[in-house]
Amino acid sequence: MSEQSSVSEAYRKQFLAAFDSLVKELTEDEIAANPELEESLEYFEEVLKYNALGGKCNRGLMVIGSLLHLAAGRKLTQVEEKKAIILGWCVELLQAFFLVADDIMDQSKTRRGKPCWYLKEGVGLMAINDSLGIGLSVFRILRKHFREESYYADLVDLFHDIAFRTEMGQTLDLLTATSHVSDDEELDFSQYTLERYQTIVKHKTGYYSFYLPVALAMYMVSTML
Repeated sequence: MSEQSSVSEAYRKQFLAAFDSLVKELTEDEIAANPELEESLEYFEEVLKYNALGGKCNRGLMVIGSLLHLAAGRKLTQVEEKKAIILGWCVELLQAFFLVADDIMDQSKTRRGKPCWYLKEGVGLMAINDSLGIGLSVFRILRKHFREESYYADLVDLFHDIAFRTEMGQTLDLLTATSHVSDDEELDFSQYTLERYQTIVKHKTGYYSFYLPVALAMYMVSTML
């Protein structure tokens, strides 16, 4: 195994290990502060674990990978590693928010080898509310771990901007998917153009998958060098 792949595997293990502590912050710690919400928060713990885990975590790991590259060989401190990993999980949670909602809209059956969350017994359309909870948890994590950082407002603004761009890409995707059937049921593929496809890919997937992780690392490194 090469040195680079060994480093990558080590960070992957660190990344996956950090998830439980973030879930605890969002659920158990909240129960301690707001015991009247215990039932809701225990349910939310299941929501997080079911929907945020099971993927390759490439987007989340891209944050620390980008930071390592931008740091130009400087060894990261433990604090810097932890913050990069937390931002990586914010990216993964943002994606989970999108995917839970997308599966409902697309009437998908499976996600990451298991039934879509909305198809799980007892969930149904409550998954709409669950997707919002996942998305909002990103900003609770940012507030807890980055509120004292000079770039905190930039992080919040970045996540808001990326979420809006992704939403508009999803809207265009849905409009395109329903445009091929007219009122008289005749097929109409006039909206299926290469330009429209590229716009959907760019906004629905590209910004949060590629631009967001690198931009987060750039904000971090701006205070390190």
